[in-house]
Amino acid sequence: MANILRLIYLTIFGNYGLLCFSAAKEIAVKDESAIPYHQKLWLCSHNAMSNLEDAWLFPNQLYTIANQLKRGVHAQMWDVWDLDGKACLRHGNGTIFIPQYTNFEDALKTVKSYLDANRQAIITLILESHVKDEVLWDNVVKAELENYVMNEENFSKMLTLGEMSELGQRLIIFSDRETKYFLYLWDHAVETDWANDDVTKMKDQLRRGKKENPLFIVNHFVTNPLPSPECSKLLNKESQILQRLEQLEKMYNKQANFIVLDFVGDQNESQTVEKINALRLQKDEQESDSDGDS
Repeated sequence: MANILRLIYLTIFGNYGLLCFSAAKEIAVKDESAIPYHQKLWLCSHNAMSNLEDAWLFPNQLYTIANQLKRGVHAQMWDVWDLDGKACLRHGNGTIFIPQYTNFEDALKTVKSYLDANRQAIITLILESHVKDEVLWDNVVKAELENYVMNEENFSKMLTLGEMSELGQRLIIFSDRETKYFLYLWDHAVETDWANDDVTKMKDQLRRGKKENPLFIVNHFVTNPLPSPECSKLLNKESQILQRLEQLEKMYNKQANFIVLDFVGDQNESQTVEKINALRLQKDEQESDSDGDS
């Protein structure tokens, strides 16, 4: 059924899955263990749970949460709502919801399996939460993830990826609600406006969070009025991502930490992000060598 829906959806909106854009120039990615988490660009999926593979109506993504992880989407945005007393990943406005949903605990178990199998992987979950914090944490414990979760004290140390791996705290969970269990997103991050409806007029103004917060979330997707594979074909191109990030860095003197996309996974977006991180590392090394020579 999911394959039939995928075929129909792509036929209507364009054969998104066959379009791939390779990096203009391959750059060898060096060991990233010495890079602080706060200095890396992370590929992030918007409404990761809402996907075509699971046959969601009006999906934001092509692939399941598990398959997004496999494709290098190591930061994901999840909406968490209460459904009959259980925490579930759903998409809606509090009154009207898309009928499909995923149990929060099951989604967490998917993340646990990935972290268990990939010992160097660092995963970030950004929660839009409409559920009591105690309920969410209970699900984390049931999924046997509590030892993976980064705490506030360690996160404030600006650890490198290697240090996070050594500590074993390789799961960063942000919540848009202040909570004692997770990192409060708006203490750590600032974002660009997400209400974009035109690929030619992406909104660069800051929306939530303080400009001085260390993490910078770039919302790079269009909803007009539904998620648009056609718009994502353009926005997810390497050239478009590079142009937007360069523009925002000049505007705010901040490097992006999360590039948030719809329909991620078929345009080599992970390679684009790897290339940007390699360029950043190369630039830092050159500046360090220059300082050493002076």
